[in-house]
Amino acid sequence: MTQDEIIRMAREVWGERAILPFNELKAFAALVAAHEAEKWKSENKRDYENWKMAAEKAAECEREACAQTVETESQDSTRYEFAAAIRARSEK
Repeated sequence: MTQDEIIRMAREVWGERAILPFNELKAFAALVAAHEAEKWKSENKRDYENWKMAAEKAAECEREACAQTVETESQDSTRYEFAAAIRARSEK
């Protein structure tokens, strides 16, 4: 649940005269959203870990594809340095 969704729901209940000042309402919405995210993550730990590993692998594959493209398509004399810099991003 996002901050905007929480604020929208609060306004559905209290209207534009929301009881809390907007900054406080926004801070409250951030707390609720963070709580919901943590709750989902703990309830779906295996799914979260699988998603995280898949996202990391996809990023690694994308970096390698970019590095290979630089090496093969570029005529620049520093193309291997650029490719190495791209690959090094996987090590951070």
